[in-house]
Amino acid sequence: MYHAHWGLRSSPFGGSAGDTLAKTIPNPAFEEALARLQYLVAGQGRLGLLMGAAGTGKTTLLRRFVDRARRDGIPAALVGGCGCDERTYTQQLTRAWQVPATQPDDLATAWELISNQLAEWRYERQPAILVLDDADRAPAGVRQLIERVLHLALTQQALLTVFLACSTETAASVGHRLLEQVELRIDLSPWSEDETAEHVARMIYESGGEHPIFTDDAIATLHELSGGIPRKVDQIAELALLAGAGQELSEIDAATLLEAYQELGTGSL
Repeated sequence: MYHAHWGLRSSPFGGSAGDTLAKTIPNPAFEEALARLQYLVAGQGRLGLLMGAAGTGKTTLLRRFVDRARRDGIPAALVGGCGCDERTYTQQLTRAWQVPATQPDDLATAWELISNQLAEWRYERQPAILVLDDADRAPAGVRQLIERVLHLALTQQALLTVFLACSTETAASVGHRLLEQVELRIDLSPWSEDETAEHVARMIYESGGEHPIFTDDAIATLHELSGGIPRKVDQIAELALLAGAGQELSEIDAATLLEAYQELGTGSL
């Protein structure tokens, strides 16, 4: 491992992509997006849309939002749309909302119980949250179930807020029937160069680094190559540290970073 060469205890950038935003310093845009999600719930809004390029931290933001809601006593379900079918979606929803279990294929009974749960929460004035991540990659049947639960909540006047998350480039795949019901759109933007630099510095510090490893020109190149996308920042920085250790360098400059990106990159960055 390259850790010893750089004087680090662990890899600053080698964690899962979903950890990138969770590890980083508080980001004003990230915190604002979180506040807007909470605002829609507090205002009893029906449907919000979270958009951003792949790797900007949508899933991380939604996990943090759902975790915070649960700590506040709000029933909250986070369902992944990618690879999800109607049965899986219904199972994840009933599990997260603690609706009594039914037979896996008994969707009719499951939805009757979901309807009863929404009615109960309405009388208790209990807010609830449903989040569909990767809504642009969810099958049409799952999106239809989102429409169904929105209709149920509206009919029963339940305090349910639904959020959909998708990539900016493929938002149309969510479908016009859902998009036309969106009350609040929330955009996650890529990092600025300063935010990229702050992230790199903190990750190195938290991994045991006592001095900067990346030069200023390397940071500028890193930001340019990554486009400020958090996931790509970590991937490219990891490649550069690996290459620099192999060459026994004392720092990473722009040329080293670019060479590592070109030689070690998989082409999927």
